[in-house]
Amino acid sequence: MKKYFQDGSTYVWLTGVMASLSMLLVAGLLMLIFYYGFSTFWQNDVATIKLNDGSYISGEFKKEGKNYNNEDTVQLKIGNRDLYGLDFRWFNKKNIEQINYNKELLLIERNEWGVFYGFPKELSTENETIIYETDKNRFYQALEEKLNYKQVIRKKMEDIEYKISEINYNLRNLNLEKKILKFNSSKRN
Repeated sequence: MKKYFQDGSTYVWLTGVMASLSMLLVAGLLMLIFYYGFSTFWQNDVATIKLNDGSYISGEFKKEGKNYNNEDTVQLKIGNRDLYGLDFRWFNKKNIEQINYNKELLLIERNEWGVFYGFPKELSTENETIIYETDKNRFYQALEEKLNYKQVIRKKMEDIEYKISEINYNLRNLNLEKKILKFNSSKRN
C-alpha cells in the first residue's frame, strides 16, 4: 500500500477520476440549463377551458400542483393582461368542466399587455373589413401584412428613440460644461 502512494500513480488516477467527475457534473448542469432554458421559449399547447360556472378562458398550461386544501390545481398562462390584469392564473381541476384544443385559437405575441389569446372574428384595415369565417386565407394574409407593417414602424420608433437619447446625452454634457465654466468663473471673481 505504501508503495502505491510513494509511486504517485494513485494521485494521478485520483486526479483523473475527479476531473472526469467534474466534467460530468458540468455537462449535467449545462443539460439542465438547456432543458429549462429551451422550455421557456418553447410554446406549450394552447387550450380553451370551460369552467363549471359556464365561463371560458384560453391559454397555455404551465404547471400542476396542489393548493392549501390539497386539491389538484393547474396554472394557465392566460396573457391578455389588458383584459384580466394578470399573466397567470391557477384553477382547481374540479372546477374545469372541459378542455378544448382548438386549432383556430389565435396566439399573438404583443409588445404590451402580454400575449393575446383568442378566436379571430374580423380584421379591419383602412380599406376593408375581412370576416374570418368568410375568407380565412385573406384574413391571415392581411394580418401578416399588418404585423409586418407594425414591425417596420416599431423599428423606426426605436431608431428615433436612439437618436433622441444621443441628443439628450450631448445636452447633458453641454449642461455639465456650462456648470463647470460657471463654477470656474465664480471662483476667479
